[in-house]
Amino acid sequence: MRTEQEGETDRNGLVPRWIFSGILSSLVVLAFAIFAAACGDDAPAPTPVPGPLATPTATPTVAPTATPTAAPTATPTVAPAATPTAAPEPEPVNDDALTRAYVEKAIAYYDEHGREAMFEYYNDPANVEGERAMLVYEPDTLTVWVNPVFLDLVGSSFSPTSDFGGMLARLNQSIAEGDGWIEHQVLNWDTQRSEPKRSWGVTHDGLVFSSGHFTLRENIADATKNYIERAIRYHDTNGLEATIDYYNSRDSLENFFYLFLIDENDIYLAHPIRADLRGTDIKDVVGTDFEGNYYELGKDIARATEEGHWVEYMWFNPVSGLEEPKTTWAIRHKGLIFASGYYDSPSDQERPWMGADPHEFTVGYVNRAIEYYKRDPEAMLDYYNSVASYEGEWYLFVTGEDDIYIIHPLLPHLIGTDIKDVKDPDTGYELGKALAAATDQEGVTVEYYWPHPATGYPAKKVSYAVRHNGLLFASGYYPAPADQPAFAQNFVQEAIDMYDSEGLDALIDAYGEGQNSDGLWFLYLVDENDLFRVMGFAPGLVGSDFKGLFFRDLDGNPVGIEALKTKEGEGRWVNFPWPVTGAQNFIAHLWVQRHNGLLFGTAYFDTLLSVPAAEPDDD
Repeated sequence: MRTEQEGETDRNGLVPRWIFSGILSSLVVLAFAIFAAACGDDAPAPTPVPGPLATPTATPTVAPTATPTAAPTATPTVAPAATPTAAPEPEPVNDDALTRAYVEKAIAYYDEHGREAMFEYYNDPANVEGERAMLVYEPDTLTVWVNPVFLDLVGSSFSPTSDFGGMLARLNQSIAEGDGWIEHQVLNWDTQRSEPKRSWGVTHDGLVFSSGHFTLRENIADATKNYIERAIRYHDTNGLEATIDYYNSRDSLENFFYLFLIDENDIYLAHPIRADLRGTDIKDVVGTDFEGNYYELGKDIARATEEGHWVEYMWFNPVSGLEEPKTTWAIRHKGLIFASGYYDSPSDQERPWMGADPHEFTVGYVNRAIEYYKRDPEAMLDYYNSVASYEGEWYLFVTGEDDIYIIHPLLPHLIGTDIKDVKDPDTGYELGKALAAATDQEGVTVEYYWPHPATGYPAKKVSYAVRHNGLLFASGYYPAPADQPAFAQNFVQEAIDMYDSEGLDALIDAYGEGQNSDGLWFLYLVDENDLFRVMGFAPGLVGSDFKGLFFRDLDGNPVGIEALKTKEGEGRWVNFPWPVTGAQNFIAHLWVQRHNGLLFGTAYFDTLLSVPAAEPDDD
């Protein structure tokens, strides 16, 4: 069910803390210079020495003068010339050199001991050297033969559209271009943070041998530029329309990297996270700076030139669901602005709504906005019309005394319309009038269906509204089922029942694009070949290998591998940390069930390490 004024809201992308976005990040390719020592010296110089012996006529005079002079001059000249050439080693201990040496040592082991012995040796975790582990795969089929970190992936083939397969495909491309280096964003299991990693690969005997190392956090700036450079190349190769289509899709996301594309008139052409911004002027976008001061960040981004510049501000992180410091690189190319940025996600950032009563938190959120309005009405208006004001799934909507929207960061096209005109098109429920009934003395609580920020599909919402000086201030939350484990199991069973009664095609049509998602709940469907057939929230993953997901469960096992162990007619829970941006506040609980060879699943999120045991029946 949708309200009459939701037409522009499909996947608006204002995601809360639990968004699923593509798992890999794509980072910069830095140039690695290899310096070869010069081997040539002046060896031919001594050869002409027999020259004096060829002039016997001048024996008494020439011999004594030539001998003492030539001997002392030749000796000191040759010795010092050789010394400086041989002494300096070209940066022998940098991370790139160590990674390359590790790969080359593995290739030498392969050549000496053979394919099977090398696979066995380097699949042993004992032969991982610090953060460097070997990865060997077939470049054409993306079949992995060595991976001591994810041993369960050995022997598996991956689609280039999966997270893991996409990384292998990018490495193939870099090797083909003669470089072999890629930079990507992956989870560092030692720090439990998503961090930049630099990997090098080379083709040998029909296989790709690769390894990598984590780089300094500061290198993320170069990664940002590289992401944009690839977007510019995509534009120059495929044209503007294809670029708009691709970078408006979630397939273009690489961890927290996404592109926003602006035309010559500073109008948004592409934004995969904020669909509502498309067609609007970036100069109208406001927020706060790192100190919390009001900041017209859109105008600064619009000042980008062909040289490019950095802009710093607070912004909503689609991975963590929090407002975080963001640093954006913006550069003009052929009149267009290409921009992307990275977040500095503090590991100890608080999520005050976690564990709080949602209704009490909603009332407090609204009251804080009213206090802000009392201090500075204009600044409050700008702040709450920006995503900087988001706290998880909470955002503010405000109307004037005449009930005309003046604030709505989720659906800005509602601004200027009357809230009393908003009603449920399926039931006719006049939810807008129910909210507008609030007074200065008494707030109202209203239940209705509204697009969920994570999926864009209607979900039950509970909003609190109260007036101050005639203005209507309101916010709300999406209540979770009282028994989430039972709800997850029932959700999956309903999908199985539809499959049995209507068939696979009907099931895919019903769930494929997020339909029947019930707000936040959506279906995973994996076929007999371990490929996604349905991924309601991220349809770009359809066709990719479930085993290729990078997530590990709480015991350190790959999530996809564990889920696929589910036997016919059985179900199981797989619990894993989410998101992976520092603080481990969220745990994803994935329920999967095997039926007729297919794997059906869904997930929910909380802070518990495991799914609560069901209450025993009274009988």
